[in-house]
Amino acid sequence: MLENYRSASEDLLEKRSSRTRKLVIFIFTVVGVFLLFLSFRQLKNNIYNPFNFADQKNQNLSTSEAEVLSSYVLQTTDTDGDELSDYDELYIHGTSPFLADTDSDGISDYDEVMKNKTDPLCAEGESCYGLSDPSFVVSPNDITENNTNEASTTPDEETDVIEDIISGQADPAFLRKLLLDNGFSEEELNQINDEDLQAAYFEVVSEQLSAQQEEINNQ
Repeated sequence: MLENYRSASEDLLEKRSSRTRKLVIFIFTVVGVFLLFLSFRQLKNNIYNPFNFADQKNQNLSTSEAEVLSSYVLQTTDTDGDELSDYDELYIHGTSPFLADTDSDGISDYDEVMKNKTDPLCAEGESCYGLSDPSFVVSPNDITENNTNEASTTPDEETDVIEDIISGQADPAFLRKLLLDNGFSEEELNQINDEDLQAAYFEVVSEQLSAQQEEINNQ
Protein backbone atom coordinates (compact mmCIF):
# COMPACT_ATOMS: atom_id res chain seq x y z
CA MET A 1 0.00 0.00 0.00
CA LEU A 2 2.76 2.43 0.99
CA GLU A 3 4.74 1.65 -2.14
CA ASN A 4 1.66 2.28 -4.28
CA TYR A 5 1.14 5.60 -2.55
CA ARG A 6 4.75 6.61 -3.11
CA SER A 7 4.57 5.58 -6.74
CA ALA A 8 1.38 7.56 -7.25
CA SER A 9 2.93 10.57 -5.53
CA GLU A 10 6.02 10.39 -7.71
CA ASP A 11 3.88 10.14 -10.84
CA LEU A 12 1.86 13.16 -9.75
CA LEU A 13 4.99 15.18 -9.06
CA GLU A 14 6.42 14.19 -12.43
CA LYS A 15 3.30 15.46 -14.18
CA ARG A 16 3.34 18.86 -12.52
CA SER A 17 3.83 21.76 -14.90
CA SER A 18 7.04 23.75 -14.81
CA ARG A 19 5.05 26.64 -13.41
CA THR A 20 3.74 24.62 -10.47
CA ARG A 21 7.20 23.25 -9.69
CA LYS A 22 8.55 26.79 -9.67
CA LEU A 23 5.77 27.76 -7.29
CA VAL A 24 6.61 24.93 -4.89
CA ILE A 25 10.33 25.70 -5.07
CA PHE A 26 9.71 29.38 -4.43
CA ILE A 27 7.48 28.74 -1.43
CA PHE A 28 10.01 26.19 -0.16
CA THR A 29 12.73 28.86 -0.32
CA VAL A 30 10.57 31.53 1.32
CA VAL A 31 9.59 29.27 4.21
CA GLY A 32 13.22 28.24 4.61
CA VAL A 33 14.33 31.86 4.81
CA PHE A 34 11.68 32.56 7.42
CA LEU A 35 12.84 29.56 9.47
CA LEU A 36 16.42 30.83 9.41
CA PHE A 37 15.30 34.36 10.27
CA LEU A 38 13.21 33.12 13.19
CA SER A 39 16.03 30.87 14.40
CA PHE A 40 18.45 33.79 14.51
CA ARG A 41 15.93 35.88 16.45
CA GLN A 42 15.34 33.04 18.93
CA LEU A 43 19.08 32.48 19.33
CA LYS A 44 19.57 36.16 20.05
CA ASN A 45 16.81 36.14 22.67
CA ASN A 46 18.21 33.02 24.33
CA ILE A 47 21.61 34.66 24.65
CA TYR A 48 20.51 38.06 25.92
CA ASN A 49 17.32 37.57 27.93
CA PRO A 50 18.84 35.82 31.00
CA PHE A 51 21.04 38.82 31.80
CA ASN A 52 18.04 41.11 32.38
CA PHE A 53 19.84 44.37 31.61
CA ALA A 54 18.17 47.51 32.92
CA ASP A 55 18.16 49.02 29.47
CA GLN A 56 16.11 46.67 27.28
CA LYS A 57 17.65 48.05 24.10
CA ASN A 58 21.02 46.72 25.17
CA GLN A 59 19.63 43.18 25.17
CA ASN A 60 19.17 43.16 21.41
CA LEU A 61 21.69 43.07 18.62
CA SER A 62 21.59 46.11 16.37
CA THR A 63 20.11 45.63 12.91
CA SER A 64 23.55 45.77 11.33
CA GLU A 65 24.98 43.22 13.78
CA ALA A 66 22.07 40.84 13.18
CA GLU A 67 22.55 41.15 9.42
CA VAL A 68 26.27 40.42 9.75
CA LEU A 69 25.53 37.34 11.88
CA SER A 70 22.89 36.12 9.44
CA SER A 71 25.15 36.66 6.44
CA TYR A 72 28.09 34.90 8.09
CA VAL A 73 26.04 31.84 9.02
CA LEU A 74 24.54 31.57 5.54
CA GLN A 75 27.94 32.01 3.87
CA THR A 76 29.41 29.16 5.90
CA THR A 77 26.46 26.79 5.51
CA ASP A 78 25.63 24.45 2.62
CA THR A 79 22.33 22.84 3.64
CA ASP A 80 21.76 20.80 0.48
CA GLY A 81 25.42 19.84 0.01
CA ASP A 82 25.66 21.09 -3.59
CA GLU A 83 28.88 23.10 -2.98
CA LEU A 84 27.05 26.44 -3.17
CA SER A 85 26.66 28.26 0.15
CA ASP A 86 23.15 29.00 1.38
CA TYR A 87 23.95 32.71 1.08
CA ASP A 88 24.94 32.42 -2.60
CA GLU A 89 21.86 30.31 -3.34
CA LEU A 90 19.45 32.75 -1.70
CA TYR A 91 20.94 36.13 -2.62
CA ILE A 92 23.05 35.57 -5.74
CA HIS A 93 21.61 32.70 -7.76
CA GLY A 94 18.03 32.63 -6.41
CA THR A 95 18.16 28.85 -6.03
CA SER A 96 16.88 26.78 -3.13
CA PRO A 97 19.39 26.12 -0.33
CA PHE A 98 17.39 22.96 0.45
CA LEU A 99 17.52 21.36 -3.02
CA ALA A 100 20.81 20.41 -4.69
CA ASP A 101 19.02 20.52 -8.06
CA THR A 102 16.51 23.36 -7.80
CA ASP A 103 14.94 22.94 -11.23
CA SER A 104 14.88 19.11 -11.02
CA ASP A 105 16.55 18.57 -14.40
CA GLY A 106 19.19 16.13 -13.15
CA ILE A 107 21.99 18.72 -13.15
CA SER A 108 23.05 20.14 -9.79
CA ASP A 109 22.83 23.86 -9.10
CA TYR A 110 26.62 23.95 -8.72
CA ASP A 111 27.24 22.34 -12.11
CA GLU A 112 24.76 24.66 -13.81
CA VAL A 113 26.21 27.80 -12.25
CA MET A 114 29.93 27.02 -12.07
CA LYS A 115 30.49 24.58 -14.95
CA ASN A 116 27.74 24.75 -17.57
CA LYS A 117 26.93 28.46 -17.09
CA THR A 118 23.23 27.64 -17.51
CA ASP A 119 20.18 28.78 -15.57
CA PRO A 120 19.77 26.70 -12.38
CA LEU A 121 16.15 27.83 -12.13
CA CYS A 122 15.13 26.61 -15.57
CA ALA A 123 15.10 22.91 -16.40
CA GLU A 124 17.12 22.02 -19.48
CA GLY A 125 15.01 22.31 -22.62
CA GLU A 126 12.18 24.26 -20.96
CA SER A 127 10.95 27.82 -21.33
CA CYS A 128 10.57 29.39 -17.91
CA TYR A 129 8.48 32.47 -18.69
CA GLY A 130 10.95 34.86 -17.13
CA LEU A 131 10.73 33.36 -13.63
CA SER A 132 14.47 32.80 -13.58
CA ASP A 133 15.25 36.51 -13.87
CA PRO A 134 18.35 37.31 -11.75
CA SER A 135 16.32 39.88 -9.84
CA PHE A 136 14.08 37.07 -8.57
CA VAL A 137 15.93 36.81 -5.27
CA VAL A 138 14.35 36.66 -1.84
CA SER A 139 15.69 38.24 1.33
CA PRO A 140 14.09 38.15 4.79
CA ASN A 141 13.97 41.95 5.02
CA ASP A 142 12.36 42.38 1.59
CA ILE A 143 9.65 39.82 2.34
CA THR A 144 8.70 41.17 5.75
CA GLU A 145 8.70 44.75 4.47
CA ASN A 146 6.50 43.90 1.49
CA ASN A 147 3.97 41.92 3.47
CA THR A 148 3.45 43.92 6.66
CA ASN A 149 1.58 47.18 7.10
CA GLU A 150 3.19 50.39 5.92
CA ALA A 151 3.31 51.55 9.52
CA SER A 152 6.47 50.54 11.35
CA THR A 153 6.28 47.17 13.08
CA THR A 154 7.90 45.95 16.26
CA PRO A 155 10.18 42.88 16.32
CA ASP A 156 7.37 40.94 18.03
CA GLU A 157 4.90 41.84 15.26
CA GLU A 158 7.49 40.88 12.64
CA THR A 159 7.99 37.54 14.36
CA ASP A 160 4.22 36.96 14.48
CA VAL A 161 4.03 37.37 10.69
CA ILE A 162 6.90 34.93 10.20
CA GLU A 163 5.43 32.40 12.62
CA ASP A 164 2.06 32.56 10.83
CA ILE A 165 3.75 31.68 7.55
CA ILE A 166 5.93 28.82 8.79
CA SER A 167 3.10 27.35 10.89
CA GLY A 168 0.78 27.02 7.88
CA GLN A 169 -1.62 29.87 8.74
CA ALA A 170 -1.11 31.99 5.62
CA ASP A 171 -4.23 32.14 3.45
CA PRO A 172 -4.32 32.14 -0.39
CA ALA A 173 -4.76 35.93 -0.55
CA PHE A 174 -1.62 36.47 1.52
CA LEU A 175 0.32 33.90 -0.53
CA ARG A 176 -0.72 35.57 -3.79
CA LYS A 177 0.46 38.95 -2.52
CA LEU A 178 3.72 37.40 -1.36
CA LEU A 179 4.31 35.85 -4.78
CA LEU A 180 3.32 39.02 -6.64
CA ASP A 181 5.72 41.07 -4.53
CA ASN A 182 8.55 38.68 -5.36
CA GLY A 183 8.43 38.16 -9.11
CA PHE A 184 5.31 36.21 -10.11
CA SER A 185 3.00 37.95 -12.59
CA GLU A 186 -0.77 38.17 -12.19
CA GLU A 187 -1.18 36.21 -15.41
CA GLU A 188 0.84 33.31 -14.02
CA LEU A 189 -0.94 33.37 -10.67
CA ASN A 190 -4.36 33.48 -12.35
CA GLN A 191 -3.57 30.06 -13.84
CA ILE A 192 -3.15 28.59 -10.34
CA ASN A 193 -6.33 28.16 -8.30
CA ASP A 194 -6.48 28.73 -4.55
CA GLU A 195 -6.73 25.00 -3.84
CA ASP A 196 -3.48 24.18 -5.68
CA LEU A 197 -1.73 27.19 -4.18
CA GLN A 198 -2.75 26.21 -0.66
CA ALA A 199 -1.80 22.57 -1.30
CA ALA A 200 1.69 23.56 -2.46
CA TYR A 201 2.08 25.80 0.57
CA PHE A 202 0.98 23.12 3.05
CA GLU A 203 3.27 20.57 1.38
CA VAL A 204 6.27 22.85 1.80
CA VAL A 205 5.44 23.78 5.39
CA SER A 206 5.00 20.12 6.29
CA GLU A 207 8.34 19.17 4.72
CA GLN A 208 10.13 22.04 6.44
CA LEU A 209 8.75 21.29 9.87
CA SER A 210 9.47 17.57 9.49
CA ALA A 211 13.06 18.31 8.51
CA GLN A 212 13.42 20.72 11.42
CA GLN A 213 12.04 18.14 13.88
CA GLU A 214 14.35 15.45 12.52
CA GLU A 215 17.31 17.78 12.96
CA ILE A 216 16.30 18.43 16.57
CA ASN A 217 15.92 14.69 17.25
CA ASN A 218 19.39 14.03 15.86
CA GLN A 219 21.07 16.59 18.10
